[in-house]
Amino acid sequence: GLADIALIARVAREAAAGQARPPVVIVDNTFLGPTLQAPLRHGADLCMTSLTKYAGGHSDLLGGAISGATALVEPLRKRRTLMGTHLDPHGSWLLLRSIETMGLRVERAGQNAATVARFLAAHPKVSRVTWAGFADPASPAGALLRRQCDGAGPTFAFDVAGGEASCFRLLDALRVFRLAVSLGGTESLICHPATTTHFSVPPERRAAAGVTDGTIRISVGIEHEADLIEDLAQALEKA
Repeated sequence: GLADIALIARVAREAAAGQARPPVVIVDNTFLGPTLQAPLRHGADLCMTSLTKYAGGHSDLLGGAISGATALVEPLRKRRTLMGTHLDPHGSWLLLRSIETMGLRVERAGQNAATVARFLAAHPKVSRVTWAGFADPASPAGALLRRQCDGAGPTFAFDVAGGEASCFRLLDALRVFRLAVSLGGTESLICHPATTTHFSVPPERRAAAGVTDGTIRISVGIEHEADLIEDLAQALEKA
């Protein structure tokens, strides 16, 4: 679920009151990106973002960024300089190109994600859809989403009835969605977390996090929504 950044920051500072070195609140903002969530505005000290994902957006560069107060960022910048992890000139140019369209891309992908999520939620072979956009507006989760974010994001998960075997049949049948563990690109990506991103996580810990053998993670892109729905529909028939 969505973490309440302001609450976490407040609890951390209250618990560390009087300490010479208070804890640093760090948020990994990769799954929402800078256009949908600004952690520093809600009390985080540092914000990490994968530039490879929504900022780059075209699956053609590798990069990352960390932002925050100068006192915290400057030591990291110096260490990075010594380690030689600067983004190369061509990658930097690609990133500058991509940032111009990031807002439009994320907005379109988010609209597609809402359509896809509603389709999946109504499908008989889908047992669960985990998407922040489905939170009841009157619930604490819905209130947090409105307060902290500018959208639910294009990346979410759903569970296929039938477990791993059904998931693999679905993945094999897809034509538009691409099988990959990344996210945030113009193309729609899909993967089976239990055998990819969470393969090394013990099953009991995966289950506690809501990741089952039937879980599929999806990163919706900017294709025409009808093509995405048609592709999922025909693949689910074979699952």
